[in-house]
Amino acid sequence: MVIQVGPWPCPLTLVEHYFHVRAGRAPYEESFIVHYLEALVYPDVPQNLLVGAACAVCLLNLGIYLRRWRRRS
Repeated sequence: MVIQVGPWPCPLTLVEHYFHVRAGRAPYEESFIVHYLEALVYPDVPQNLLVGAACAVCLLNLGIYLRRWRRRS
């Protein structure tokens, strides 16, 4: 979640760019997900909405785990 929201690139994208350059190919500019899977995974929705929805799902999941942890304690 930190990588998605923050300005940092995914470490796997950096590794892939490294190997593209070593192979003599030009690396792509965007992230791995955007380059290969954007059309399949994400419909034509603004980036802010996608990031917000992803954060909401993660926070919901965290809330469920915290609630279950409190019940056990």
